[in-house]
Amino acid sequence: MLQRATILLTVALAVVCSPSAAQTARVSEETRVITTYPFSEPNPIPILTRDSRLYPYHSFEGYAKDGVPREWKVIRLENDLIEIFLLPATPVDYVTRENADGSVSCIVGAMDLPSRTHWRVEIRLPRDRAYFETNVLWYNPTPLEHPYYNWMTAAAFARNDLEMFIPGNAFLQHSGARRSWPVDSMGRYLPDYANNTFAGHKSYHVVGELNDFFGGYYHDDEYGFGHWSRYEEMPGQKLWLWA
Repeated sequence: MLQRATILLTVALAVVCSPSAAQTARVSEETRVITTYPFSEPNPIPILTRDSRLYPYHSFEGYAKDGVPREWKVIRLENDLIEIFLLPATPVDYVTRENADGSVSCIVGAMDLPSRTHWRVEIRLPRDRAYFETNVLWYNPTPLEHPYYNWMTAAAFARNDLEMFIPGNAFLQHSGARRSWPVDSMGRYLPDYANNTFAGHKSYHVVGELNDFFGGYYHDDEYGFGHWSRYEEMPGQKLWLWA
């Protein structure tokens, strides 16, 4: 069983440069001190008591409220337009690579312990574009069928000038209840972050259009971001807002 998906994240909308034969991307490794919020030792009670599907993993349930400086290994991918910083934390295995087309890659991966399947993610930066690509590979070397659960999650600055662009005409709540999108029953235009200052946390599973993209734009600073993937491979778009 072989599963593959490709995701493209456009960090700056419509920002490209003229191709140059001499232009290449660069990859390097460094150590950086980053403010870190530690977590507790693992829960000594086996996770079998809560969900046998996750064994032999364990849970971490205590988190610090104060940050402390900590050294981390950082992988830097850069060209003349953008920089990408990767932290192969926990840690996971990784390898860096310079590609024949002038792009550079960092490939991270590990084995999923419950299923004994293997996952790999290539983060690839072209030599002359202001975006990066992720190419995901999940390989099952066993004779058994296994499910897999995959998230591609990006975080955006929460600012009042942020407008989200998520195609659809409705959203689903976790309960499965259907609600209207982009304008709700109270007349609020929900893609504007500033219009979400009501109730608590919000989770919008936007549906209703078979499109391959979503994104956001900061009107005051005139820049934005986008995410593209084939709908048949990634048929979900979720916007999560902290209260």
